[in-house]
Amino acid sequence: MARRVGGQGGRQQPGGLRGRGHGERSALCDNKATGVTLAVLTWSPDITSAHCDEKEFQKRTTIAVVQVEPKACEQKMETLSASEIGKGLDANGRVAIYGIRFDTNKADIQPASKASRDQIGALLKQ
Repeated sequence: MARRVGGQGGRQQPGGLRGRGHGERSALCDNKATGVTLAVLTWSPDITSAHCDEKEFQKRTTIAVVQVEPKACEQKMETLSASEIGKGLDANGRVAIYGIRFDTNKADIQPASKASRDQIGALLKQ
């Protein structure tokens, strides 16, 4: 499925391409099954090109295609040991502890938080 990209006032073209002036056309093509999106941009330098004023160059059309694939974000949170938490508290009076995860819009702590909770518990038992 193609959908328009950016710009106001452009003319809708066949295939979902939309113009933004100066010979520019753009579209996003989504593949719902794979989650992949293709971004397609075409443009002609026209007489507005700041890069080259040669007549032959101004007759050409450039096409750029970018494939965007979804990818899960990497989670690289390190769990502080009980001794590291204690050292931070002794030195600064505070320590940042990452890895405590909550359910969305709830106060329920997720099981994935176990490592950090265990280290906090170990510190409190010292």
